[in-house]
Amino acid sequence: MQFKRTDTFDLSGPVSINGPDGEAISDLTGWTGRSEIRTVRGRLIAELNFAWLDASQRLCRIWSDDTSNWDVGKAETDIQFTSPTGQRISTRKTEINIYSGVTVPEGS
Repeated sequence: MQFKRTDTFDLSGPVSINGPDGEAISDLTGWTGRSEIRTVRGRLIAELNFAWLDASQRLCRIWSDDTSNWDVGKAETDIQFTSPTGQRISTRKTEINIYSGVTVPEGS
């Protein structure tokens, strides 16, 4: 995916994760989530905000309002979920190409 630095980063939709038995987990009610975006070399760019839109339907949102200091180049993100019993399971990573824009926010 392509993303222009200084724009609001905002992704939402359904997520898919599989349990240890390989079967898809269909309801994530009671689970928590967290997400980071990192360079492909593993350096942290930002911790992203996480919110459930509907955990029973696996719908969530990750976002960051301020991306003005994000590194330009290839990056990756995923979401790590923690079950009510402490089990951690992550989504597959999403690759993001961060690039500079021409128009910068007012006051920059």
